[in-house]
Order: sequence, then structure tokens, then C-alpha cells
Amino acid sequence: RDIINGIIMLLILGIFLIYMGFIKSSGCLSFFLLLFFRFCVIIVGINRGGYVEEFNISEFFRYYVGKIAIVLVMTIMGLGASIYYTKKVQTPLYKSEAKIVLTNQSATITQNDVVLNKNLVPIYREIIKSRRILDQVIDNLTLDLTFEELNKKVKVNSANDTEMIIISAIDENKTLSRDIANQTADIFKKEIVDMYNIENITIVDRAVLEEKPYNVNPVKQYVLGFIIGFVLGSGIVVLIFYFDDSVKNSEEIESKLGLSVLSQVPKYKGNKKKKEYSEGVE
Repeated sequence: RDIINGIIMLLILGIFLIYMGFIKSSGCLSFFLLLFFRFCVIIVGINRGGYVEEFNISEFFRYYVGKIAIVLVMTIMGLGASIYYTKKVQTPLYKSEAKIVLTNQSATITQNDVVLNKNLVPIYREIIKSRRILDQVIDNLTLDLTFEELNKKVKVNSANDTEMIIISAIDENKTLSRDIANQTADIFKKEIVDMYNIENITIVDRAVLEEKPYNVNPVKQYVLGFIIGFVLGSGIVVLIFYFDDSVKNSEEIESKLGLSVLSQVPKYKGNKKKKEYSEGVE
């Protein structure tokens, strides 16, 4: 049972790493698959023969090829599931960004000004997400949203520890996504003047209409579904091989039972001779 749990956990780990993007290149993927099969070889070898050295890799390869239909079916199912999810289930979301920067009113900028602006960035990020700003966005755009709902759609980040603030708006409607980001930037710029009596906000980039959803990557998702199906199919074959304790040839009889094979009687199916034998042992 612990061996089976180990295989399942390795499969889950591989799928998670692929999904999170840690396994990106074909080289990393090949290394993971090699590690997975090597792990299966070791645990099956230990439990079938008692020692890793007794595991017959050619036997396992022939067994794997014989069960390749399972791998193909699971691979096709994984690819089909990813296509169905991408086309029918997943909701495309559009992300628009407006960029603002903290500036200084004076002609010259000192180090103190830079430090002050950086210290204001966290405060400004909180103000952007406040009711004072977002309630006005709802009113100006006549949105059928509550403050909490709009708050989840608006993301605010600073760019690499600088004085630049990025206001992102995410929505199913790409036009609405753009309008929310721009309105939020405009209202924030105006409200800062009223609150602090300073004009230190400059809009660097206004949000534009995004044509592609940011959360949908068909090629990546299809490849991920293909890989997951393949890995799961391979895992099933390994488990079947692990539980299959039948004797398949004379060599296994001699190595596992310590008996000598006296003869081999070929089996016939109709008029065609099959490469199977009934074996006598001493």
C-alpha cells in the first residue's frame, strides 16, 4: 500500500509542477518522466524480485508496449478533457492595466523626494482600493456591482519597488475592464489632490482594449492535458504490472521457483501457430 501511495504522490507532484509552470521545457519534462519510470522500476523490482538488480527492464518494456492501448486511451482522454475545459468550461477574463507614477512638483528631485514617494506607495495602494475611490467608479460607470465585487476585480501593485503603481482591472468584458482601470486612475489622481493638497500623480499609460484573455492559453493547456493523460496512463500500466504475478516464460520459472524446464509445447490457434508455450517443469 505504501508503494502505491508513493506512485500516486509522485504523479500528483508531477501534475502540480507542470500546472504551476515549474516544468516548462521539454528537457525538464523528459527528466521528470525518466525519474518517474526509474522510481517505478525500483519499487517494482524490489517487490517482485527482492533486489533492484533482479528487475528485468526489457520485460517491463515489453509489458508496457503490450498495454500501450491503456496509455493511448488515457492520453486521448486527457487531451480531450483539456480541450473541453478550455472551450466549454473556462471563462475568458480580460486584464487591462493603467500605470501611474509618483512625481514631484519642484523642478529638481532630491533623494528625500524619492524616499518620500516610495513611502507613499503602500498608502496610495490602499487608497486606490478604498470605498472613496471605488464607489465613485461604480457611480461613474453605472456598474451593477457592489463595492466588494469591484474590489475583487481591481488589483494594485507597485513595479519592482519603484514609485510606479499599476492598476489592473479584470473582467469578462474587455471594454469594461479597460474602463474600470482608467476610471480608477482618473478618480484617484483627483482625490489625492483633495486629500493631500499635492499634485504628485502622473498617468504614464492608460489602459487599452485587450483582445486576448489573460487566463487562457490553449496550447499550454492542451499540452498539459496530453501530459497528464500520458502520465496517468503510464501509472496505471505500472500498477497493473506491479500486481501481475503470473509467470510468463521459462526464465521466470527457473529464477523464481528454482525448477528446471523439461519441455515447451507450442500452442495453436486454428491453423496459425502462436508464440506461446505450455511448459513442463521438473
